[in-house]
Amino acid sequence: METVNKVRVKIEYDFKTMKHYNYYNLRYRSKKGMLVFIIPLIIVIGVAILFVFRKDYIFSIAMGLLALYLVYQIVFFEKVIDSQIEKYFLRNPRVVTKEIEIDENEIRIYNPGEEQQQFSYPWEYITEIHDTPEFIFLMAFRNAPVIINKNPEFFVSGTLDELQQIILEKAQTKPYKVFAKPIVKRPITFVHPPHAREESDGAGEETAQQTESLPKETPSLENQENITTESTENNE
Repeated sequence: METVNKVRVKIEYDFKTMKHYNYYNLRYRSKKGMLVFIIPLIIVIGVAILFVFRKDYIFSIAMGLLALYLVYQIVFFEKVIDSQIEKYFLRNPRVVTKEIEIDENEIRIYNPGEEQQQFSYPWEYITEIHDTPEFIFLMAFRNAPVIINKNPEFFVSGTLDELQQIILEKAQTKPYKVFAKPIVKRPITFVHPPHAREESDGAGEETAQQTESLPKETPSLENQENITTESTENNE
C-alpha cells in the first residue's frame, strides 16, 4: 500500500500572522493595486483645483487636507496596517490556535491536540499558492486563507521539506508564486497578554477568516500589486 505523506502544523492567528498575511495580500497580491488610492486622490485634487478657480478657498483647503491624508496612507502603508491590527486585538485579545494537516488529497483543520477535524479543503478548492520567506498562503475559494507558518517550531509532524514536496506537486496545476524578499520592514512591537494565547475550540472557519475581515474596516488596506519582479510563477 502506498504511503500518503502527511504534514501537520500549528498556526497562531496572532499579530505577526495577521500582519504578514494582510500586508502581503494587500501590498503585493491585490490586483486592484494603487487604483484604490490613486483614483480618489485624483478626484480630490481635481475638486480642490476647481474650488481654487472658484475662489472658494475653504473647501479647497479641506480637499487639500484630504489629499494629504490619502498620501499619508500610501506612504506609511505598513504603519497603517499595524495600527489597524493593534486596534483589532485590543477589541478581540484572544489569539486563536489551530492545527492544519496537509496531504496530497486535502487540507484539514483541527483544534490543537484533537483528532476530530472541524472542516477540510480538498485541493481543488485551493485557487492560489503563495510562498513567502516566513509563511505559505493557500487561497481557498475567493479569498479565504489557509496560513502556514514555516518556522520548524510550528511543525507537529512532518517537515518543511515534506510540505514543500506536496505543494510543488499541486503547484503544477495552480497559480504558484514565490516571494523571496522579506514582506514587512517595521519591527513588531505589539505584545499579546499571556491569557490571549490560551487554546480553545474556536469557531473554526470563522478563525480562518480573521485576517480577511480586518482590512474591510479600513479602505486604506488596499494597495498595489508589485510582485512581478520579486516573485516567480510556476503556472505557465
